[in-house]
Parts: sequence; C-alpha cells; structure tokens
Amino acid sequence: MGRRNEQLFLVQRTEREMMNRWPKLASQTLKRSLAIDGHKTSISLEAAFWSALKEIAAHEGISVPTLVARVDSDRQHPNLSSVVRLYVVDAG
Repeated sequence: MGRRNEQLFLVQRTEREMMNRWPKLASQTLKRSLAIDGHKTSISLEAAFWSALKEIAAHEGISVPTLVARVDSDRQHPNLSSVVRLYVVDAG
C-alpha cells in the first residue's frame, strides 16, 4: 500500500471509529494551543481532524506542532485551521 493510501486509510478509519464511538464529539470543535517556531498560537479543529493530524504526524515520525509548522510555512490562506483541514483532506 502506498504512503498516500495508508494515510487515507488512517484518516478514514479514525473518522469512522470516532463517529461510531462518540458521534457528538466527532463534530465538536476542539481548540488546542501549539508553539510553532517559538510562536504560540491556537487552532480550532473538529476531533476527527485532530485525530487524523496526530496519526499523520506519528506516521511521519514527527510531532503535531512540527507537522503544523510545516503546513504553516507553505500556507497561502490566512486561516491556519482551514489550511490544516485542507492538508488532512489532501493527505487522505
């Protein structure tokens, strides 16, 4: 299975598991604070996106803040939360 297919599988599995176990939580927005390149920021994402982001970071052997910093360095949209969501969807 290719890397992209593995990531898609992880995201889909995570979303399915969350929807089955915690349907209300899966759609709830969770705000988390991160330090990106020494700068504190917060990101609001649905639980399924946080879970998928954690799995992608783990698969790549990096931390979530490191992955978000990578996404942040390439973004062309002012809203970091939106860019992270798009990254997760694109990774799938």
